[in-house]
Amino acid sequence: MVSERLCGGKSLPKVVRGHAFLGMVLTPIQAMVLVAVDVRHDPLPAGHMMCTVVRSHWVKSHASCAKFGSSINKVDETGLERLREFAVSGHHMYSETVDLTRPFPSQRAPTDYDPEYCWNQWLAGPFERAGLRSCCVVLLQGLGCSRTMSCTGGTFSLALITRKSIANPGTRYNSRGLNDIAGAGNELESEQLVWAPAASDAASSPGSTREAFCSHIWRRGTVPVHWRHELTSSVTAPKIFISERPYDGVDDFVFECWQRYTALGMSGNITFVNLLRCDTGVCLCARALSCASVGGLASVTSLVCCGKNKKSTKQQI
Repeated sequence: MVSERLCGGKSLPKVVRGHAFLGMVLTPIQAMVLVAVDVRHDPLPAGHMMCTVVRSHWVKSHASCAKFGSSINKVDETGLERLREFAVSGHHMYSETVDLTRPFPSQRAPTDYDPEYCWNQWLAGPFERAGLRSCCVVLLQGLGCSRTMSCTGGTFSLALITRKSIANPGTRYNSRGLNDIAGAGNELESEQLVWAPAASDAASSPGSTREAFCSHIWRRGTVPVHWRHELTSSVTAPKIFISERPYDGVDDFVFECWQRYTALGMSGNITFVNLLRCDTGVCLCARALSCASVGGLASVTSLVCCGKNKKSTKQQI
């Protein structure tokens, strides 16, 4: 990646070496490209690799076609500054050999991703409009790591992949319950993989080797009904407010879960676990929220049987 810097009125080239393009922003006066400078590689079954961004860098380059007197307004300038301050390093990952937005092993190409788990879709816009979407990796927010361990029975590898949904992200007290597209606040999908590594072959390509593995998937987010928190004091617990129509969208949320995993040909049951306390020592609001979550799931018990033609509510993501 080559950018330009001015020295004594002269333009001097600057070379930035990196592993992948993470996105680009075009303004009337410059182009800003986000580059993964340092990454950590963690292996997956069948020779695939996931890469965690350890250090990223924004590369600026003056636009050669910029009109004389071009500038950006204060609002856009503030937005760009916030974008540059967004923490990418250490919190995001990608893979150039396998689709990480779906449970492993996805049969889709890395560029045929699920938009609900892609965090740089807007940043990849300039690449896509130029017909170069494959040149910009699909960035996920979460954790991706793997380790090889030894025991008396031999050697095995363990990997953990955690994906954060973009349907309803936010800070702790600001993203609670369901929003208008049936996205649960701060929903995370976690996947644990265990496999016995096969003998390495330098000539083999990712996906060409066969390795037996097992996978376990679980999700966790805020209670999938309509509710919110309100902070009235810095020394007291926040108050819980439940909507007058708390179950709106619960069927969509359950259907999205069912559709995601059955479409992948995954077998087994989908189990919902209520992690809220229900004993008499809990405040009335918390108990009401727990009852609402149970009632909401109970209201969609027949969804799997009759919802095969239901349309996704997250198509607008």
